[in-house]
Amino acid sequence: MLRALTVLAMILGLAACAGGAAKSPAPSDDGSALLYDPAMVVRADRIVVFVPGALNSVAMFAPAGGWVDGGFAPVFCRFPGLDGLPLDRVLEPDAAAEEIAAFAARHPDKDVALVGYSSGAAIAILAANRIRDGRRVPVVAISPAVERAGGMPTILAGAGDILRAGVRADRKDVFSIWTEYWQILLYGRDARPPEPVRAAIREGARDLRAERQFRPPLAGLARSHAARLRLWELPSDLDLSHAPVRIYVGAEDPVFSTAQTLAFARKLGLTGIYTYPGDGHLLYLTQTDVFITAQAFAEEVLAD
Repeated sequence: MLRALTVLAMILGLAACAGGAAKSPAPSDDGSALLYDPAMVVRADRIVVFVPGALNSVAMFAPAGGWVDGGFAPVFCRFPGLDGLPLDRVLEPDAAAEEIAAFAARHPDKDVALVGYSSGAAIAILAANRIRDGRRVPVVAISPAVERAGGMPTILAGAGDILRAGVRADRKDVFSIWTEYWQILLYGRDARPPEPVRAAIREGARDLRAERQFRPPLAGLARSHAARLRLWELPSDLDLSHAPVRIYVGAEDPVFSTAQTLAFARKLGLTGIYTYPGDGHLLYLTQTDVFITAQAFAEEVLAD
């Protein structure tokens, strides 16, 4: 129960800082997808680019402050409709990857690490493939989106989970069903937190809803972020010999199964993945220490 209540506290905290965390490096806000503090980038010897997942604010990386303490200048990749960007385009994974690679090219004297969550992990991998200037580029993929967003198996599994959430919901309105589905994303479809914890999550979600900080995703936002993701594939010229990849997933991830992720890892040339038992797709909430582990991996690669 303590672990679930800690997750609820994280949900409340991230919702509260969603605006401020994204706006803090405002000097770079020139309309591009990348948000950063130019002075911090100039001073630092190392850069870390954080790429969120679909429907996620860059505030999801609030628990990754240790990277800054470790000397990395943070750069955040924003998605349309969030963190100050207008919802005026469809997210193009290749275009986002190109913008990240171009940014890295403008700083050839600095180490670069990439951290992506879900669809952001796909973008990070595509970006690493484009950074071929002799640098070692560690890539951390958290709950990564696999090719074509998992295709029909993921679509059918998702539909089943929404139906499952509808059965569990105490009310049959969209908000209540979404709150139940969120719990499936946190812990997987077969795990149900104790009733006091479920009640606390529902109550917390209602409080956030009253403050207009928690709601089911808007249809336009979902279309913008997901339309091209359903089509993305690894490029035929994929070369990650300079870019070691580490994959971290929840063993109960209901969005992309362990089998799907293992098959994806093999296409990347990996022999395995790192799993967290009892956790689902929202690993950045249930296991915030994943960012500490990810930083240690990146530092090890860059020191090699």
